[in-house]
Amino acid sequence: MPQYASVAERVSTAKTLELVPHAFSLPDIPQLRHVGKRIGDEDEAEIRWYVRDPAVAAISSSSGAFGNQLEIASEFGFGSLPCRRCGGRYRTRKRGGKDTIVDWRDGTGMAPKDHFGHRVSYSAALADHRKRMQQKHRIVLMSKPTPRPGSGVDPENAWAAIGKAFAAQGKRLMTDAAFRALFDRLPDELCQPCRGCQGIGVVPRRAAAHVEVTAYPTGSSKHGVGKSDDAMGSLKSKNGRTWLTEGPVTVSFTELDRYQDVHTIFADIAGMSALALESLEEYYIGDNGQAALERMVSDRFGLKGAARVRAASELRDFQCGCWNVAAYGAQ
Repeated sequence: MPQYASVAERVSTAKTLELVPHAFSLPDIPQLRHVGKRIGDEDEAEIRWYVRDPAVAAISSSSGAFGNQLEIASEFGFGSLPCRRCGGRYRTRKRGGKDTIVDWRDGTGMAPKDHFGHRVSYSAALADHRKRMQQKHRIVLMSKPTPRPGSGVDPENAWAAIGKAFAAQGKRLMTDAAFRALFDRLPDELCQPCRGCQGIGVVPRRAAAHVEVTAYPTGSSKHGVGKSDDAMGSLKSKNGRTWLTEGPVTVSFTELDRYQDVHTIFADIAGMSALALESLEEYYIGDNGQAALERMVSDRFGLKGAARVRAASELRDFQCGCWNVAAYGAQ
């Protein structure tokens, strides 16, 4: 037992610890050397419009019964994605030449409340909440010991001895994974109903650029209207209209095309770097993009002070370059 006590003594005076984060580094993409590091004003307006869940269709009225069925079905509909505004997450990976969604987690349906009129991302609000809970409950974060083979030290007994030493000081020892699992979502009092997904935790992929769309509105539900081989094309060209109204539903083809154009660029950026896409959304979803990037590099890479500001600026240049390559190509 003396060997376990000595381990506990060495850490008994330690302050609250964090796991060592990954080093900050950006992928080397040759095409970025031939494009600008800033995004034009018009492109910035399009990105802000896209990431803030624009409306491309509207329902003026509903009986309620069928609308409730659609709301439930939409959560399981093809092409739906977790709502990032209320804590949902997903990543895409290339498998067999096709994009595959991995690490799926539905949103909570509750988004963070605005902070003095400014929109706050779920990841930033959750990081702040975890920091407060760690201080309030005096939680010490450590990784479990990994003794050298043949040392005779049992990891579980050593971990228990370290935890006992911290408990004597009124502190609680936890691993980072256990801590994140304990505080995996924001409490309801810090949230408001999510407007992006209407509280169901997922949003439909309105215009999947890299996925074949297999169904279009044909108007066949109306009496006397038949199907068309090119329903979308016929609807767009009919009387030169840029919108379609069927009953209480109105779809704007102009906004739908606009959404698809930006979505195509975002899909290309995801193919270059998932970090570029995620940081681009974080930058434009709120009102202070630079602060959002600084929080992002601080949470993910553990950077502070001047190193955090410098990394955020490098990430900004990187995401702008990826946008310009995807939108205009390497010149």
